[in-house]
Amino acid sequence: MAILEVCGVYMGAFAVIGIISLLFLFFDTICTLLQIVHALLAPFFIQQEYPTLFEKYGSWALITGATDGIGKAYAKELASRGINVVLVSRSEAKLKHTAEEIASEYKVKTKIISVDFSTGLKAIETVKDELDDLPIGILVNNVGKQYSYPMYLSEVPEQELWDIININVGAITMMTRYIVKKMKERRRGAIVNVSSGAECQPLPLMNVYA
Repeated sequence: MAILEVCGVYMGAFAVIGIISLLFLFFDTICTLLQIVHALLAPFFIQQEYPTLFEKYGSWALITGATDGIGKAYAKELASRGINVVLVSRSEAKLKHTAEEIASEYKVKTKIISVDFSTGLKAIETVKDELDDLPIGILVNNVGKQYSYPMYLSEVPEQELWDIININVGAITMMTRYIVKKMKERRRGAIVNVSSGAECQPLPLMNVYA
């Protein structure tokens, strides 16, 4: 009988925890839905003037990994809003092509910096020298490196591990450290760090990237 009473107490406690969890999930879902509805409908009902990105952050943005995918999309979107762009990537040929494309389509200034972030501090110093105090108001840290193919940690070439760490961790950290100093002096700026959903779950055979 005593055991049944103890079990009943525990079951009651777990039931309460379960109800609280369900209520939290319910209210969280409702809040998310309300935020989505607000974001979709607010522009039709609220007439409010917001400063443009150009007005808020300045005339220049820097995007790493800017010649493909998300990085190139960021560069083109910022350029479409009248912001000049510094494109940073490894391939000089791709950088020139992307810069010409953006300058022609959006009529903004472009600057290219060809660096390999796997070289660590050497790449950061190159960026510093090339920028020459250009007022960067928006920094988009997008550069990244994935495994050549899935493999166990002990099988990954040592240099490839250093490349992944230098590019995915070192570059974003050191670029932010350098640019944020200038932003603090100007008392304005925005930093966007692009990551991967891989960080939110186990990723066997690509765990260093995750």
